[in-house]
Amino acid sequence: MAAGFFEQKPASPLSFGAVLMLHGAVIAAVVLLKGPGFTRVDDGPLTVIQVPIDKPPPPIPPTDEPQPQKPTISRYDVPKPVVRPIPSNVPSEPILGYSTPDIGSARPLPDIPVARPLPEPRLVEVPPRRPTPAVRVEAQFDPRFAGAMQPPYPSSEVRAEREGMVRIRVTIAASGRVTAVQQLSATSAAFFQATERQALSRWRFKPATLDGRPVESSKVMNVRFQLDGR
Repeated sequence: MAAGFFEQKPASPLSFGAVLMLHGAVIAAVVLLKGPGFTRVDDGPLTVIQVPIDKPPPPIPPTDEPQPQKPTISRYDVPKPVVRPIPSNVPSEPILGYSTPDIGSARPLPDIPVARPLPEPRLVEVPPRRPTPAVRVEAQFDPRFAGAMQPPYPSSEVRAEREGMVRIRVTIAASGRVTAVQQLSATSAAFFQATERQALSRWRFKPATLDGRPVESSKVMNVRFQLDGR
């Protein structure tokens, strides 16, 4: 069966040799072909063109203010280290950490005083501080109630035309009122009873004070009964 154009045909030795001869002829023609020639053209003398240089900018006008200048340090400004000669009588091996002293100007070191131990602390007994005594003011009869001081005269003693006196101790509260009456002496029981009733109901005092604070106190009072001053 025919395959057309793509059908493989047996190669002929004559055709293969013809192809080789054709390629060899082409290669020989390329080698023998002379390349293009180059001709030097004389352009004449060299012409120099001067290019103008830009003008420098105008200088900055000086000002009155001084401009800070950076200090310039030269290697010549650094002082050279001073090397002192070592005396001949100093040992050749120096002690590390110590500078070599000048033997000619050496002076003896002063004596360092030895530290003495501090004395042992002594306990000083401080006397106790005495407290400030309190300021006390005794109770006084209120003058606004002076008319109620004298108790009424007992009628039994008036009929007997008897005079007398009563001595009592009264307890005065912080409010100024009498809270208790104690008999110390009395001419008669009638005089004491009249005095007791009057003290508990009518007597008023300015209370005693301790550092300005009202406190309870007691006071001894004498009451006299006279017929002329009933």
